[in-house]
Amino acid sequence: MGVLDGKVAIVTGAGRLRGIGRATVVTLAAQGADVVVTGTGRDPSPFPPDEKAVNWNDVHSTVEQIESQGRRGLALIGDISQQAAVTSMVQQIRSVCPVRHLAGRTFSGVVSAMSSGLRGAATG
Repeated sequence: MGVLDGKVAIVTGAGRLRGIGRATVVTLAAQGADVVVTGTGRDPSPFPPDEKAVNWNDVHSTVEQIESQGRRGLALIGDISQQAAVTSMVQQIRSVCPVRHLAGRTFSGVVSAMSSGLRGAATG
């Protein structure tokens, strides 16, 4: 049993094979969390050779790595700098897992925007 059993984590920008987001996701899953991953859903044609060599497919490949550890993963495609995309992602997350609390802030206000939507989910 992991320290995050029964928890759901949300990680943005988790579509690159060599990225910090993917590494974070793999670690969270190893600790027992189910993970929602977001990314832009990039076209694989310009991927670097190492990603092409393993047929990397952005956040979908990251979800495969989560599931290979026996955890649940959900890939969401969208640009988190766009309010409409954030709203859509929040709605999708609300439909698959209960949300109790999310707090945070960034210079761009994205987490703040997500917080507002998720607070509504927790109270609505």
